[in-house]
Amino acid sequence: MTIKKAIVTLITTLFVILSGWWLHALHLTELTPIQHTVKSVLDTEPEVTSLTPPLPAEEAIEDYFDIAVALHKLAMAGDVSSQFELGRILDVCTNVAYDRETLVNNLHMLYAYAHELSAHVLPDLERLMQACAHFHPENLELFFPQDELYLSRFASESDISWSLGFYWLVQAAQAGHEQAIVNILGIPLLPPITVDIDLPEINAFLSEQLQAGNPDILSSVSSCVDMDQSQSVILMEIACEKTSQCRMLHRYEGSLILQLNSLDNAENDTQQPTLMESFENNIRYMDLPKMINEFKRTEPNYQEHKEQLQSSLQDEQFRSDLIERCAKLMLHRSD
Repeated sequence: MTIKKAIVTLITTLFVILSGWWLHALHLTELTPIQHTVKSVLDTEPEVTSLTPPLPAEEAIEDYFDIAVALHKLAMAGDVSSQFELGRILDVCTNVAYDRETLVNNLHMLYAYAHELSAHVLPDLERLMQACAHFHPENLELFFPQDELYLSRFASESDISWSLGFYWLVQAAQAGHEQAIVNILGIPLLPPITVDIDLPEINAFLSEQLQAGNPDILSSVSSCVDMDQSQSVILMEIACEKTSQCRMLHRYEGSLILQLNSLDNAENDTQQPTLMESFENNIRYMDLPKMINEFKRTEPNYQEHKEQLQSSLQDEQFRSDLIERCAKLMLHRSD
């Protein structure tokens, strides 16, 4: 596997629906303040705006299932911010219920290679696994949308769960939630879901955020540019520079889990002479800053390309073209 092929593979995985993972013998911490807030809000004030902002790994572990139950009640009532927060949680946690054994086995393998990863990677994985541990096939249907047309397009509950988080993100985006639009921009459309957003109305906002260096939109559009010009990696590097080395990007959690899930596919990589070399190459790219640095060392004139791209981002037409390119992957007009 070449460096560039590995880069393409990793960046692509940042923009697909997420797989899950498993933790057994779990002992959760006591309810954190935000969970008490959720329960209080349910009893007293349904009109909330945001309940679960991104948390750094060192903060107390939350039970995402409890929070998802609370958010779902509000999301069903039409609270757009709750739809967005619910979508983010379900994006990370729904597939936990259907792919536990593979992921925990891969995590056990990964411990032997901890020295090749940044210090935060394994703790972040463990935190996420604990937060999602209470999701199971028998309770995922609690979060299914009451949309008969949507539900009828799936063959099984596992198929519904696969795109469940994306469904709620789309609901928020179509209701005008700006961060939801930023987060789904550039994700290839799933056939069962129609994304009906009038892009010209939000183009100015997205362009402004891109010019200002909003890290989430930088990471979103990084999948829509020409890899031969190094633009995708450069955009991710700029985003990571603004977010504590990538950790606070909205898609960080999802990309981390996707890479963990990909480890057991190493034996299918016929371009590597041995299984071990393939496995080691896969784990190397679980660490996004490391991946970026490896690419920089092998790409001629990388710094010059970065300076050119940063200059281009100040051009309104360049930003508009980039946003339109990403939108073509996502938007599917219902009419």
